[in-house]
Formats: sequence, structure tokens, C-alpha cells
Amino acid sequence: MAKRWIKNKPLKPIKWQDIEPPPYFRKLYRPLGAIALTFSDLEAQLTKTLDTLLGTYFSHGVALEWLMQNTSLRIELFYFLALRSTRNETLRKDAENIYNVLKQANADRNNLLHGLWADFSSDDGSFIKTRLKAEGGGFNVIPLHHISLTLLRDEAKYIISVNLRLADWTQRFKAEKRPDRWPPPLPEKYRLHSPLASQLRENKLKGRGLPPLTSRVLGREPFSR
Repeated sequence: MAKRWIKNKPLKPIKWQDIEPPPYFRKLYRPLGAIALTFSDLEAQLTKTLDTLLGTYFSHGVALEWLMQNTSLRIELFYFLALRSTRNETLRKDAENIYNVLKQANADRNNLLHGLWADFSSDDGSFIKTRLKAEGGGFNVIPLHHISLTLLRDEAKYIISVNLRLADWTQRFKAEKRPDRWPPPLPEKYRLHSPLASQLRENKLKGRGLPPLTSRVLGREPFSR
């Protein structure tokens, strides 16, 4: 058998253009930045609400936020404390609704800000992200297709609406024993629904699973589905 000679070629240096996102992804910078900023505001409000529920000072809440950096855990703590801190049925029911939208907003944030943006569709100007959830010994596809700039702008508005609902609940909780002092209920126009969750449901109904894995996703490494 002929011997194969291995050439000791030096590895190619990594260049700036190898790492920088392609130019068509620059349109994502502003709307994704808005999502990051509005979610930071929501986290700050969550800390204030936990302060109120725990009866602690602001500095204690900041310490809690730092030591419990997993947002999902702080959302669970909110729900746990809310149900055990009031017997008012209206506040308890609203706390459950807010718990659900907090989880949805956090899931949306994770799906949009984590993981690699894979491709751009010139047909409708939307973007595609390849996001795979490893569970049960395999991968489950999160079908992040047809993500438009309009959807991303609406997502930032949705996160603001969740923040508004949480702040409103906190204010009512502070006057738990004086519901006559409560402000009027929030208008329905502020009770927004997650545009990303709606898009994911549509993608699943239309059978949009894992898109073709581009070289941007794969690099040079083999991938097993």
C-alpha cells in the first residue's frame, strides 16, 4: 500500500471577515438591540417586584438578581411568592397570567438573542435561524423561519407590554387591602400576544422543520441530525 505523506502545512489564520456577520444581517442590529434593551427593563421590573413581595430593600433585590442570574428561576420565584403573599383572587389570577407571559417573553428573548442566524430569504426579506434544542437524547427543532423585521419590532412591543402588566400588578399588590385605590384595569390594547410564538405555531403547522444547514452553520464540522 502506498504511503500517504502528511504535509505539515500551517493552519490558516482566522480573519475578521471570517467572523463578522454577512452584510445582510446588519438589518437585525437595531431590532435585536431593542429586544435586548426592553428585556433588560423587564428584568429590572421583575427585581422591583421581588423586592416588594419579599419586603426587602432595593439593594437586597439587586443582590438577588446578581446571585440568581437565571431569569427562569426568578420568574418561578415571583410566581411562588405571589401565590403565597396574597389571598386576593384577582391578584392571584393576574399573577398566573403574568407568570405565563413572563415565561413566554423569556423564551422569545432566548430564541432571538442566542444561537446563530443562519440565512436570509431574498423572496420575502425574512431571516432564518437554526436553533436546536437538545433533549431526550436527540435534537428538537425550533422552527425560527420567516422572522421579519416587523416581527422583531412587534416583539419589542410585546416585551414592553409584559413589563407594563408586571408593574401594574406590583402597584395593585402594594394596595392589596385597599382595592378601592387601585387604578383602572389596563386597556386591552396593552395586553399583547407574542408575535414570535404565533410565527412558531404557523411554521409547525406548515411543516417547516430544520432548514438546509448552510456553511455558516456547519463550518467544517460534520453534523448528525
